[in-house]
Formats: sequence, structure tokens, C-alpha cells
Amino acid sequence: MDFSSLKRLTIPEGEVSKITVGGVVIWKKPSNFLPHTNLVPNAKNTDGTILDGVGYREGYHWLNGSLSAKNTAFTAIGLIPFGDGTVAHSVYVYGLNFSGSAYNTFGLFDSSFASIAEIASVKDGFSNAQVIVKKLSDNYFQFTTAAYSARVEYFAISGVTVSGLTPIVTLDEPIF
Repeated sequence: MDFSSLKRLTIPEGEVSKITVGGVVIWKKPSNFLPHTNLVPNAKNTDGTILDGVGYREGYHWLNGSLSAKNTAFTAIGLIPFGDGTVAHSVYVYGLNFSGSAYNTFGLFDSSFASIAEIASVKDGFSNAQVIVKKLSDNYFQFTTAAYSARVEYFAISGVTVSGLTPIVTLDEPIF
């Protein structure tokens, strides 16, 4: 692919500018850009395969530990490795919205993909013993988990689909 004619590029963090120095093209990232590892492309289905080959499924949400087709307005992110379930983590989500609908869920799963806990109706300001949800900006949320259990090996999220955005989920890495 030839990018030589490209003059600018826009990413969620802002505009990337093209600068030529001594004939060498340099792309300058926005000042608020933070490198991050998007975990969505490797998110799994409960059978252990990558969910729909991309890590998420539109028109679905998590319900009782499995995917349920309810509404085209929702997107389910597959199972993502949680790391050590005995320590608190921050899960950052961009590209979905959490309005408090019963289909906005945050779930915790064990190594065999069995549901341990499912929290429904999550939205900005939601708080219980397992998770606190905070809206950081438009379509960008932080889920802070409690130290839960060594059995927790995966988490999964369902949120309102945001047209034109591809979901990004990180663990303990702010996106912006």
C-alpha cells in the first residue's frame, strides 16, 4: 500500500501530522497518544476460539455466562485474560457506551470459561463490591475491579455499539 500521497491521518486520539525533514517523512502523533495493547482481537468465545475472528460480536450481549442475541444496539466483547484475579485491575474500554441497560454487563469467568459473576446495568458511577465504573470521556470508560478470586481468569463486557468505532479494551493500560 502506498501512503506517499497521504497528508494527514486521524485516529481516536486526534490528528497525526506528516512532516518531511531532509526528504524523510516523519509522522507526528498527537500529544495525548499513549501506546496500548488492544486485547479485543484475541478475545475468545466460550469454546476457546477467537470470537467471530475479531474478538467481538455485534447484536449480542453476555447473559448468564453465554452470548445472547437481543438487540442490534449492543456489542459483546469476548473473553479476555484477566491476569491475577487476587489483585485489583483497571479495564479501559473505548468504542462502546454504557447507559445502564440490563444488557450493559461486566462478567468474570474461570479457566474453563464458566461464569463466576456477572454484573448487569453498568454505567458511569456504577459501584458494587466487584467493580466501579467511571466515564473518562465520550465512549471511553474505566472499570476498576476489586481483588476478587484466584479462580478469575477472564473477563467479558457488553456495551452499546457506537457507530463508526471499533472497540478497544486494555488491562491496566490507559488508552488515552
